[in-house]
Amino acid sequence: MLIKGRFGSAASEPVLVVWGAGSGGRRAAHLLRWIGFHPGFFVDNAEAKWDTTVEGLTVKSPEYLLELKSQGREVFIIVASMWFREIMDQLVEMGFEPGTDFLPHPIVF
Repeated sequence: MLIKGRFGSAASEPVLVVWGAGSGGRRAAHLLRWIGFHPGFFVDNAEAKWDTTVEGLTVKSPEYLLELKSQGREVFIIVASMWFREIMDQLVEMGFEPGTDFLPHPIVF
């Protein structure tokens, strides 16, 4: 598995993020937990969802990813939204690399 072994609890280790706080994101978070990964938070473009809680995780704005990046924190993003193509383009525009910093979740295909 590509992401296996990359994540832990130390502050220097990457934060696992699920982009999409809708049904696809909830399914992805559930599946990730089931296989032993622990997402840190959700990201969503819908401002109405920011600072709410979904599946026990806070929903953040996309800009929060840039804040973490500027602090030297590494994130790995699972894109779990039916808008995955647009979100992947947005992530590239934000400076994230496909396959290195993010992947689409297969549930959305």
